[in-house]
Amino acid sequence: MVVGLRKQTNMKDFKLLLMAGLIIGFIACKKSDSPAPVPAPAASSDRKITMTVDNMTPVAGTNVTFTLVAGNIGPSATTGVSVSDMLPAGYTLVSATPSTGSYTASAWSGFGLTSGGSATLTIVAKVNTTGIYTNTATITGVENDPVTGNNSATVTTTPTVPRVLMVSTLAGGTQGYLDGTGVAAQFSGPRGLGTDAAGNVYVVDHSNNRIRKITPAGTVSTLAGDGYTSTLYQPLGVAVDAAGNVYVADTDNSRICKVTPSGVITVLAGSATGGSGSAGYVDGVGYSCKIQCPEWSGSRCHRQCICYRCE
Repeated sequence: MVVGLRKQTNMKDFKLLLMAGLIIGFIACKKSDSPAPVPAPAASSDRKITMTVDNMTPVAGTNVTFTLVAGNIGPSATTGVSVSDMLPAGYTLVSATPSTGSYTASAWSGFGLTSGGSATLTIVAKVNTTGIYTNTATITGVENDPVTGNNSATVTTTPTVPRVLMVSTLAGGTQGYLDGTGVAAQFSGPRGLGTDAAGNVYVVDHSNNRIRKITPAGTVSTLAGDGYTSTLYQPLGVAVDAAGNVYVADTDNSRICKVTPSGVITVLAGSATGGSGSAGYVDGVGYSCKIQCPEWSGSRCHRQCICYRCE
């Protein structure tokens, strides 16, 4: 009797344990069938940088202005933005003005950008006479940037060399009349200038009543005129043709003269003798016409020396 009761009790416990195991297994199966939680997407920001310069061909020694624009296309905001712009040796920093953040040691930082937001940095730099003129800026930030092709910008200028003006005395320096070389030569009231294909300079030596020739080496000789007013009388202007003939405005003789390269003077128009009473206004050929004190407009010298300006 006791043995039968124990068997029934053991069977009951077994059934309870079996049912408990089935329930636990069912619950475990249900949990395994549930989908795993989806993690939140990582923040992503498409940062970009653009750069422009106000003058692509600046003159060395002058300033140019670079304008950098940092932007964020999104979709998320970007933080910890930093823009690096290490100016190359072709420029010297003058000033840097950011619209936000700060600029120190070639780095623009200390700001963030909302999606679609932008900020501006203006850099003024002096263009050096030598160096590299390619300026590059790059942008970085904390958030992931899936598009890196717009993270840098480059601008290259092509500077020009400023014209250097050099003035030197070719001939003369003391008032008087003397042929010679350089400062040893003398002029009195030089006026008009003309040049030929060989680089010789022809000078109207106004108060000496002569036309002087100066070689490129500075050697001065008298081409025409003897100091007497009957030959040339206070001329004011000259012009030189391709053959080297010099045309003179013989002002106070009221005529136009031609001087050959060998110094032969002929009257082209106006009085044959010049002097008092030769001036007037009459159209005609050669001596038959009259001219009133002709003079050339053009180069003039106001000291007793002839100076060159080279560019």
